[in-house]
Amino acid sequence: RRLLKVYVWTTPAQQAVGILQARHSVALTAPPGSGRWSTAAAAISQVGATPHRIDLDPEDARRDLPAETGCGYILDIDQETFNEIPSIGEILTEYSLRLATADAFLVITATTSAWTQLQGRTSFEEVSLSPPSAEEIFNKRVTHANPADIPRWAWDSEIKRLLDDASPADAVRLADLARDVLSTGSDDPVG
Repeated sequence: RRLLKVYVWTTPAQQAVGILQARHSVALTAPPGSGRWSTAAAAISQVGATPHRIDLDPEDARRDLPAETGCGYILDIDQETFNEIPSIGEILTEYSLRLATADAFLVITATTSAWTQLQGRTSFEEVSLSPPSAEEIFNKRVTHANPADIPRWAWDSEIKRLLDDASPADAVRLADLARDVLSTGSDDPVG
C-alpha cells in the first residue's frame, strides 16, 4: 500500500486500472525503466488485490499457476519467453480465464517489441505506458517523506538539473537519497 501513496498516476496507468477491473487482465508495454512493474503493482493494488510476481518455468510452463482470490499476478514477458515457451499465448489466455473465474488478476509487462510477437495470440488489451516526469516522481516521493521540505528541494537548481535527464528509476533513487538526507536533519539538499 506504500506504493499507492507515492505512485504518480498517468492517464495510461488509470486506463490500465479500468481494464483490469473490467477484464481481470491487461498488458502493459513500455521501454525498460519506464515503470512497468510499479504500474502493474499499483494497478493491482488499486483494484483491491495483493500484487505477486510470478515466473514461468520453461520446463513446465503449464504447471498449476497460482490463482487465489484477491491476488494479482505480474508476469514479465521478453524475447526469451517466446523462444523457451512457444505456446505462451495459449497458456496466458487459459490462465487469464482461470484468474477471472477466481476473482484474481493478471498484469503482463513487456517491451513493445516483445508484446508485438504476442498480439493476436491472446485477448489481452494492451496499454502503452508513458511514465510521468522524473520531477513529478521525485516531488511526490519527497512530499510523502516530509511534506514541509518539498519547497526547498523541488526548486533547488542542482536537483532540477539532475532530474532533467533522469529516468523514473533514477528519480526514485534520488528521492530515496533525499529522504535519507532529510532524516539526518540537514538543511542543504545538495551539500
